[in-house]
Amino acid sequence: MTRYFIDLSVAIENDVPSDPPPLMPKITYMSHRQTFHQIGSFFPGLAPADLPDGEGWAVETMAVSPSYSQHGRDSAGRYSVTH
Repeated sequence: MTRYFIDLSVAIENDVPSDPPPLMPKITYMSHRQTFHQIGSFFPGLAPADLPDGEGWAVETMAVSPSYSQHGRDSAGRYSVTH
């Protein structure tokens, strides 16, 4: 019996209609230049001059519906196609 994988996923991006409007994913992007204060809190005494170009980490903060990933993960097992 051959099984087929059908990918029903949608990329998680801002402004891509993947869920009803109140449940749309929201991603906030922070550049390397914006985050030194975050990395500095992990390493007491760290100065911007201690890092390459004085920059911290690039960070993405995501707000997604809890069911966003659940359906994709469970659907492969529940709805597999068989021939």
